[in-house]
Amino acid sequence: MGTQRLVWVSWRVQPALPDAVANRFTPFAEELYGDFTLVPLEPERAGRMREMCLLAGDNLVVRDLQSGVARRVAK
Repeated sequence: MGTQRLVWVSWRVQPALPDAVANRFTPFAEELYGDFTLVPLEPERAGRMREMCLLAGDNLVVRDLQSGVARRVAK
């Protein structure tokens, strides 16, 4: 929300998702929103997704894809 940038989280850096983020939602069943700390792994190129390393996530909100119900995630 609030950005039009497309990025993808690299699996070259392990763990790809920090436990504090990965343990808070179910991929493909829920969407995760929040303030994320990302480190670029390649230069920015117009019109292309950029590979990133995800370091942390704060103020997380999870939305169930079937019901649309959202919930704030405790730290």
